[in-house]
Amino acid sequence: MAQFSAKSPDKSFMLLGSQKSMDTNARYTITLDDDASISRIIAQVTGIPSHGFATGESLMKKAGSMDPVAVFVDVHLEGNANGLDMIPELRKIYPFVPIIVQTSDPKDDLIGQALAIGANDFIRKPINPIELTGRLHARIQEMSARKKIDVMTIGDIEFSPSQSSVSKNGKV
Repeated sequence: MAQFSAKSPDKSFMLLGSQKSMDTNARYTITLDDDASISRIIAQVTGIPSHGFATGESLMKKAGSMDPVAVFVDVHLEGNANGLDMIPELRKIYPFVPIIVQTSDPKDDLIGQALAIGANDFIRKPINPIELTGRLHARIQEMSARKKIDVMTIGDIEFSPSQSSVSKNGKV
């Protein structure tokens, strides 16, 4: 089973009685984890639908056609696969999408390794709902701000360094 999907039934997870909830205008998240329940948990906790993939190969077949609000990557996948190996390629595909690594592995050096290769954040399992929603919200805000800064406009000319593109009057 390479792909699975989960969706929160009410699309608005409340933070422990708080009146604030995650922004549910978001499209969906992607979860790379060989445990299908993690994708369902992320959807339930955030209120954002999640498309889960058990292998890096199954994710990469679809990644180019997907437009997620965030990507969650588990370190240890089926067999000897390492989710960290997927991060550089995912960063190329999604330059302004938060990539959050999740693992139950207690090794602290994984945090530095994940951040050094392009992850935006790191969460330990078991997943704490408050930590997950807080970190996800912060990373979405951060990446949204970076995206706005990325496009420079001078008159009718726009330049995007991350996309290596220049357009005039909306034409590349």
